[in-house]
Amino acid sequence: MNIFDPDFFNTTRVTHIALTIFLVTISIPLYVILFYPVILEGKFSTTIGKRIFGLWVINNSGIKITWKEAFIRSMTKLLPLLLLIDALIAIGQKISAQRATDMVLGTRIVVNKRELDDLEDFIEKVSKLLPFSSQNKEKITAELRLDLRETIGETVPFDLITSFGEPRKVAKDIMQGEDWVVNQANPIFRTIAYIIDLVISILIGILIMFIPMGVITYFEPEFFMYIRTYIQMIIILFVASIPLYSLVIYPLILEGKYSTTIGKYMFRLKVLDNSGIKISWNQALIRSLSKIFPLLIVIDLLEGYRKKKTFCKALDIIAESQVVKI
Repeated sequence: MNIFDPDFFNTTRVTHIALTIFLVTISIPLYVILFYPVILEGKFSTTIGKRIFGLWVINNSGIKITWKEAFIRSMTKLLPLLLLIDALIAIGQKISAQRATDMVLGTRIVVNKRELDDLEDFIEKVSKLLPFSSQNKEKITAELRLDLRETIGETVPFDLITSFGEPRKVAKDIMQGEDWVVNQANPIFRTIAYIIDLVISILIGILIMFIPMGVITYFEPEFFMYIRTYIQMIIILFVASIPLYSLVIYPLILEGKYSTTIGKYMFRLKVLDNSGIKISWNQALIRSLSKIFPLLIVIDLLEGYRKKKTFCKALDIIAESQVVKI
């Protein structure tokens, strides 16, 4: 079938299906003109052409545009005439190259993306402090983003920390407005989780200890057999104490980063701030101090029970943290 044949569009020779396929095929470039900017601007707030010149499409509040805004912005790109009218209306109402569609949507193209990045980073930091699932976090951060849109003025310069406070403060404020139940961890589960973590941390410490031992022994085979100098004794004591360091460093890293450890994770236990958000590195360090020696753990638990009459460590009280079941 030759589309250049004069009789090609004769209905006696072209079926409705073939005509439909032909129309869809020739309209593909129009779909590309529409959906190319929708996808890139909706996802990244820019396109390849804009990115080359450092241009970004943002809301007048200084934050990333929504998918709906990206779609509406792209509607006039289907026909060059509509795009020309869009620009002419904007020039007539406002002496600038801003399109009328941008004026209606409250969006603009900027050279500096710093405000957008700052706000998205701020929201991401708040999200990481919340103990909820990813799905619930998306809902909460979406509401937070809308609140920020309403609070931040369109033209007034703003500073996130000055206007809203540190991410931890914002996260605590969010938790105060959320209905979440404090389900204290079962003492038996906490004990089993502690034993599991104790074994893991000791094994990690022993494995790490073998690294310097192996290197030193390779160059000095009898280094650990005979103590001849004070420096040698200090090195031996340091290497031998590596498993003790791991008792503190192992929970410090995992609880500081993820608010849980391998043992706690197995029983769905998390260490949270008393306000319900993820604990800070300082809180994780305070909680881990008593894990160097088993005797300190016993004293820690007894003192905590004396103060609160619950299975709570004294260092948890000092750190203002709690172990809960999620």
